[in-house]
Amino acid sequence: MSLDSVKGGPAEAKRRRVNKGTTPVKAWGSMNKNIIIWTEGGKEVGMGHLRRCLVIAQELRENGIGVLFVINNDTSAIQWITHNGFKYKIAALKESGYHRINESEGGIILIDTKKSVANLMKRLKDAGKKIVLLDNFTKARLLSDIVIFPSAIFDNNLNWDGFRGRFFKGIEYIPIRETYINVRQKAKHLKLQPPYQILITMGGSDPNHLTGKVVSSLLNFQKPLNIKVVIGPSFSFDANLKELEKNKYANIEFIRNREDLSDIMANSHIGITALGATIYEFAAVGVPAVIIANFKGDNRDMKCYKRLGMNIPLGYHRDIVSSKIKATVMHLVSSRKDWNRIRNKGRMIIKVNGAKEISRIIKECLLI
Repeated sequence: MSLDSVKGGPAEAKRRRVNKGTTPVKAWGSMNKNIIIWTEGGKEVGMGHLRRCLVIAQELRENGIGVLFVINNDTSAIQWITHNGFKYKIAALKESGYHRINESEGGIILIDTKKSVANLMKRLKDAGKKIVLLDNFTKARLLSDIVIFPSAIFDNNLNWDGFRGRFFKGIEYIPIRETYINVRQKAKHLKLQPPYQILITMGGSDPNHLTGKVVSSLLNFQKPLNIKVVIGPSFSFDANLKELEKNKYANIEFIRNREDLSDIMANSHIGITALGATIYEFAAVGVPAVIIANFKGDNRDMKCYKRLGMNIPLGYHRDIVSSKIKATVMHLVSSRKDWNRIRNKGRMIIKVNGAKEISRIIKECLLI
């Protein structure tokens, strides 16, 4: 079946890399130039995996590579995929989903999940597929042709016995829309002065209803604020947030159906967000971000980001009282020195769109 018939119109001390320009044009032209990206999105898992996969897919498309998404049956996820002009199939990200992939489709499959998908990968490998695995710490990585960890804080203490593929890690592989890089200069000229512009974005699903908690903590702020609140496509009903929106505060704007927030970020003094891909977007633009973790297990990562200095991690959401959120924002708008230090650190760390590197790796390492 062709893409046209689908719905929706080891641990190394030194990272190994393939030299640029080593892929012969004829070899590339003779290969199947369709790639499958298999991931998940929606209320259960959030939209972070799908979001960065779309950035990668756009880069691949610009390089003349056809992309087919395989996604779970979630309306919001499907809408994001079709809105960006990609075709899709629906399949669960487990071994039983293997039967949805035809032999002729996508010689390369990029899988983005935290789950253990070793059984699925074995089936795909037996069918002759090559696997790129993104940000996965399970033993499934040992079966991959390529493993990529796009992270500013990756600590390689994993056991890589038996791994025969290629391994890439680091900041340069973080997929960020080019628009976030392009607005850096505009954001650089933003002055820290009232009214202070606050952007609150808790991801695509906000499973713990943090948005309402954060907005409520800033209602009686002692300095003038303009607050923009992003409502993600997979938000579940939150009575507190609904009441806040119903009150129609003059300084609070609710934003829906915005996948790209780069222009809003460029005009923001401070961001408040959940731990996830958005923290890198804030850093790339140069907006100090206050980070709240949705899960207790994120505490280690929060400590790593605190040491890195490109944002302000507050901790696990159940351990954070509203007064702490308010005090952190007050400190940032009152301390030009700290505000500038954090924004400059973020811009220094996140300089490029890692999707370009991932696209290059796929072409040069797998299509030889």
